[in-house]
Amino acid sequence: MSNNYFITIERHSPSNSNSYNSGSPVAAKIVTSGKIDNSITKGKPVFLLTSRWTLSAAELAVYKIKKYDPSVMIVGEKTPGAGNGHLGGHRDNYFFAIIPEFRLFDESEANYSLEGKGVLPDYAIDQDSAFSVAYDLALKGEKPPGGKTQYFKRDSEGLPVEDTTMQKCYPEYRGTYRKIEVVEEGGQLFMHYDIFYKILLIPYFKDHFVSKYSQLVTFLRTADGQVDGIRIQHSNYFTESFKKQ
Repeated sequence: MSNNYFITIERHSPSNSNSYNSGSPVAAKIVTSGKIDNSITKGKPVFLLTSRWTLSAAELAVYKIKKYDPSVMIVGEKTPGAGNGHLGGHRDNYFFAIIPEFRLFDESEANYSLEGKGVLPDYAIDQDSAFSVAYDLALKGEKPPGGKTQYFKRDSEGLPVEDTTMQKCYPEYRGTYRKIEVVEEGGQLFMHYDIFYKILLIPYFKDHFVSKYSQLVTFLRTADGQVDGIRIQHSNYFTESFKKQ
């Protein structure tokens, strides 16, 4: 096994807090580990789920995995094209700014850069439906659509794939969790958050849900398996937990 070229990083270093070094940037090639032989996924369908929040190293990984294996299927939203990197931010008490210090480009593709371009999915769908669509495509044995993005339309906020196993647990989830009320309507689970917001909970796997607001919702159980709480991780990584009333 040998190492494969991955990406080139070109660093532009600041000389002080007010100006940038006028010297030549320093470039370095990044290669993959020689231990990677694709033995785990070889011959198996692989799906990558993307959204407008798939950026930085995650966005780069999606781009390169697709380059290595065109049979991989990307499902979700176009990525934002946030390809350049930074070491940190510059701030004071009331201000924060991120200044890119690394330019990333692919020498194997004429120095192509993701910056401002992003990655197009093979199957385009809102991020909250990407998992269900990928699951449905896997069951049907679908292949990549020949280099053209295939667009899906959401049929309201319903699930593309009905998950009856998850739905059997819905009565356990219903109830009041301090400022949150969980209800079941028409075979779907909704969360009333702070009374003002009604949010559809989309099944991920048992006791775990996602929402179109990029929230991760987990129902917590006691040692004897009874649902007694809820945990909500918001897109800004702020987490709330509440006991069932």
